[in-house]
Amino acid sequence: MSRIYDLIVVGGGPGGIGTVVEAKIAGFKDVLLIEKSENHSHTIRKFYKDKKRVDKDWHGQRLRLRGMLTLAMEQRRSTLDYFDSC
Repeated sequence: MSRIYDLIVVGGGPGGIGTVVEAKIAGFKDVLLIEKSENHSHTIRKFYKDKKRVDKDWHGQRLRLRGMLTLAMEQRRSTLDYFDSC
């Protein structure tokens, strides 16, 4: 039996997980995330310390986001908890 998804995203890094969250907020029901590591957000889990800030700006580069997802200076744990809830 085959299954049809509304969206398939390859890669659970910042772009991939952001796409999945935006899709869920937009009402997509069947979304599949394909990731090579055990869980999404592997980079955040592996390289970010517990209190490290996770946000959209990097090394002084300011980005303007156009979507429902905001990364407004959250810490590592709260960002991962948010992504887990989606």
